[in-house]
Amino acid sequence: MVGTLVLQSLGGKILCESGDPDWLKHRQGLVTASEVAALFGASPWMTRDQLLEQKRTGASNFTQSQYMWWGVQLEVPIMKAYGAIVNAPVRPCQVLIRKEGTQIGATLDGLTRAPSPSKGGHPAMTPAIQVFLNACEEAGVDNLGTGLIEVKNTSGWNMKYWKGDDSPEHYRVQVQCQLYVSGLKWAVLCPKIGSADIMPKLILPKPEFHLRLEEEVAKFWKEVSDDQEAYIK
Repeated sequence: MVGTLVLQSLGGKILCESGDPDWLKHRQGLVTASEVAALFGASPWMTRDQLLEQKRTGASNFTQSQYMWWGVQLEVPIMKAYGAIVNAPVRPCQVLIRKEGTQIGATLDGLTRAPSPSKGGHPAMTPAIQVFLNACEEAGVDNLGTGLIEVKNTSGWNMKYWKGDDSPEHYRVQVQCQLYVSGLKWAVLCPKIGSADIMPKLILPKPEFHLRLEEEVAKFWKEVSDDQEAYIK
């Protein structure tokens, strides 16, 4: 699997692939990219205290909603549509990886390379996608190697959160964690918003955030350990 080989070369330790029966067991011992927003108080779905309780006890009330189910079904088609519009190779990459020496993990939707739009354009090209392409050119993405792509399928009611350079903070935090764990140098946050077009956003690593992430996760797991010891006593 090409995606797996890329991740191995970058230092992200692969714990398991999608469908592995131990997937949830591996996740339990990590703060994952989708949980980092809760750690920083930015999650609309979970508080830090709830995350702490979940890791302390191993109990989870997670159930897949209809929206999550549809998101899973449409993840690869949206990814392929992005690749077709901007003329970039994409590859699904559903593996759980861990940053060596930490209890921080992430699952990546897919991998991609720099966009290379055709001169004739694409019928689904929009001003928002052109802004993204301009950002990629300015950042020199074609010299940064493989990037990651994180797909979101969201309601049209959420369009206001994606206009201009905006994107929801909990998604930006998630992608920053993915970049930290994988070691990749750039990412595409790619939402399909209702019946509207995709509105891709370029995200580059923020080393200062990654340092803070290390500190906060280390502090978090000490709290988990202390709580477990107190509970046993």
